[in-house]
Amino acid sequence: SPDFTLCLSDLMEDRLYSTEQFMMRESNIVPKLGKYCGWIIVYNANLSLFSQQTNELRDIIGCEHIAVHGRYIIALMSYDSSRAQIDEPIIENFRKYLIKWESFAAIDLATSIRPMLKTRYLLTEETLKVGMQMDKKNEKRLYFFDEYAEYIVLKLCSDSFCQLVGHENITFLGHPAIVDLFKSDPLEKHMYMKVLTAYLLNGGNISKTAQATFMHKNTVARKIKEIKEI
Repeated sequence: SPDFTLCLSDLMEDRLYSTEQFMMRESNIVPKLGKYCGWIIVYNANLSLFSQQTNELRDIIGCEHIAVHGRYIIALMSYDSSRAQIDEPIIENFRKYLIKWESFAAIDLATSIRPMLKTRYLLTEETLKVGMQMDKKNEKRLYFFDEYAEYIVLKLCSDSFCQLVGHENITFLGHPAIVDLFKSDPLEKHMYMKVLTAYLLNGGNISKTAQATFMHKNTVARKIKEIKEI
């Protein structure tokens, strides 16, 4: 609705400074927002498709509070509780929608604290960025904040470090043992960092690490042994 679009614009541009201001603006939104709200952000590089895409998204997720802002389609979902989730059939249709439109999306947790909506939006946007960066084969396309929260914290630390020191070599943020491992294979000839990263992301499972790195299980096991020795 126009009222939601205006409220969204003011929120994004920091023109709503207090709970009272937001509640006053929110009172004009029809239909009314629920007690708990959570963001959905959809990204498509082709902005010319936004009009058609927005209408279809509204039908799929059953949300009237949808607007285009910048390069995103943004929806503010209403929930009955902070733990409420979108029904799985809707999620499945949403995934098909993202494939059809070659798009990507992030879904946030719900909150009842209106002044936190801007913060929650920024975290949802980071979820989208991190998800797209990690989803190199575009297999997921839909990213949930609670699944990427740890990676977002790491990214924020990395960004702050790079800004502070003026370069992007974040290796030295890690444990001294990680620094030693990096120094032992600076050209990544043995791919120790790649193997260790996949090993940790897959819970120390050799078979899954082998699949992720396109290596034989014995090769992975040998490299993990070498990494431990270093």
